[in-house]
Amino acid sequence: MFAKRQPEDRRRVLVVGQVPPPWGGQAVMIKKLLDAKLHGVELFFVPMSFSADMDEIGRFRWKKLLQLPLLVFRIWAARFKYGCKVFYYPPGGESLTAIFRDIMVLLSCRILFKKVVFHIHAGGFTEVAEKAPLPIRLLAGCAYRKPDLAIQLTEKSPPDALRIGAQKTVFVPNGLADEGISYIDEFRHVSTDRPLTLLFVGVVSPSKGVMVLLNACAQLLADGVEFHLGVMGRFYSPEFEAECRSFIHYHELDGHVEFLGVLTGGDKWTEFCAADVFCFPSHFESENQSLVILEAMQFCLPCVASDWRGMSAMIKDGQTGFLVPVKDPYSFAERIAKLATDPVLRMQMGKRAREVYLEKYTDEIWRQNMETTLREL
Repeated sequence: MFAKRQPEDRRRVLVVGQVPPPWGGQAVMIKKLLDAKLHGVELFFVPMSFSADMDEIGRFRWKKLLQLPLLVFRIWAARFKYGCKVFYYPPGGESLTAIFRDIMVLLSCRILFKKVVFHIHAGGFTEVAEKAPLPIRLLAGCAYRKPDLAIQLTEKSPPDALRIGAQKTVFVPNGLADEGISYIDEFRHVSTDRPLTLLFVGVVSPSKGVMVLLNACAQLLADGVEFHLGVMGRFYSPEFEAECRSFIHYHELDGHVEFLGVLTGGDKWTEFCAADVFCFPSHFESENQSLVILEAMQFCLPCVASDWRGMSAMIKDGQTGFLVPVKDPYSFAERIAKLATDPVLRMQMGKRAREVYLEKYTDEIWRQNMETTLREL
């Protein structure tokens, strides 16, 4: 459960959060933090285990309520057993369930620690709290008030740190290990004699912009653009799957859209190698800095995405891809069509996307930034 004890001169940090499964971006990055070798920082871990799968995130379950006292007890036990003086916590989410969890944990545990660090992966959590009924809003204000440090992912992220009065704010973009380097010789060459291959990766849900993308595909078909879309990920619900399949059949997209399911390892990276354009029209309530866009950048893919929160900082509009207005399938289709007719532009954008990844978003750059941030706290 807990990390091995290290020499006394290392800063001791108690990390509370969820690690995979499920494989959401926040859980992935917390796992990366725990696995990282940070000089001068010793991490201890108390896991949250509220959601066993992606469809449970943000949803009320009685078992979650019953797990809260146990989580608080384990935080108290770890604090005194290991002498941690820094409390690292990823606040918020897209639902009142997440806000209520934070209220219970933070009001019960913040007083134990000399320093409190909020790592804000769930962008816009303060907006959710501000819309809550007055009693919850007041309690949330007390729970979130004035952490010693707030770590935000990008300068385009919602200003949650400002809203909660963080005493210090730093920006540390997510970083990922370079999976693309092992496949670089397999990236598709520029060609004009095949349909444009589009790729979406993520939870197949309304807020991830899947219906926006399907509407864009219908527009592309009407405009005579040849394409094939691969949708990788798990459906949010059986009802939404039925809605998507009905839309595809009605708009005669059956031969143009393929649901790939959840893919991992080599199977996943093969799809990235085969793609020409990465599509991500998300307007997810807690979207911040999407990890799948970083993966696409590794594979030299230009990205067409919503001009939404942290994604606006990741994509250089007109250089590494295109940013389009949120929930605008016609603009989305227009940008895809432009890339369909200009393979040289696709290649140039994809090359620049990988360069930006190597300049800003590698695993080592992220590790160094996190090490510096926690050591200087």
